[in-house]
Amino acid sequence: MNRLGICDWYMLTPGTAAIRQAAKLGCGAIQITDLGGMTRNYPLRDPRIREEYRKAAAEAGIRFSALHGSGLYSVPGMQCAEGSAAREAAEEEFKLGLEVCRALDIPALTLASVREARCTNDEEFRNTARFLKEMTGPAKDAGVEIAYEHFCPTDQLLWLFEYVGDGMRLAFDSQNCVRDGFGDPFDVIRGLGVEQFCFVHLKDTPADRKGCAPLGKGICRIEEQLRLILEAGYGGDFIEENNVYLPPLCYEGMGLDLAADDLELVRRAIRTYGRA
Repeated sequence: MNRLGICDWYMLTPGTAAIRQAAKLGCGAIQITDLGGMTRNYPLRDPRIREEYRKAAAEAGIRFSALHGSGLYSVPGMQCAEGSAAREAAEEEFKLGLEVCRALDIPALTLASVREARCTNDEEFRNTARFLKEMTGPAKDAGVEIAYEHFCPTDQLLWLFEYVGDGMRLAFDSQNCVRDGFGDPFDVIRGLGVEQFCFVHLKDTPADRKGCAPLGKGICRIEEQLRLILEAGYGGDFIEENNVYLPPLCYEGMGLDLAADDLELVRRAIRTYGRA
């Protein structure tokens, strides 16, 4: 059954406040950031902070869908050579994320090749592939799935998933291919298949590819993507990731109202194209 959710890192009030807002928006799921990971001494290692999250989620009737490993793209690491200090630090931080997932019953840890972790050449891409493959073992032992968000051409993505194998699925993003110009989201949907989707991040972008647009009003053909995904039998989470508090989208209205409008579009799509 499809659940709707939001990402707390694009809310003005992340963390426990975002959990309560998600419930008011009618969401059943939320994805949380690691609060900067080791760039801030990994705050979610503190059981007192985790207890605040756990209590807020229980009171709101919200389930954690994924932990977003932002610390793993704030500094180079995943794409660095095996044996390097940066690579070893990334492995240790990944394992801290697994501990948080276990403590909060979070089923997936999201890794993204973006910002400081972006692959700029074939060697960095191969290093990232090896990192992901090696980390599936500790993840499986922890009962956690790796959700990988890609920023590479579709042919490389297909090779990566064949290479890594079990233990990793795609954190599919409706905007990335279009905004960054490295492929076609429809090729990803058809080529990889929705059974390989851990969840779907939904955001749109205007014609100039700067920032976000209301879902369905940009150039990402969101409603067509939703139709294809749902008609293929996808039963996972749809997660609102539009940055409703930054230009140009924020000029459209109040952030929570914009998020509510986006979520309503997704509800309509599920009613129209989803399987009973």
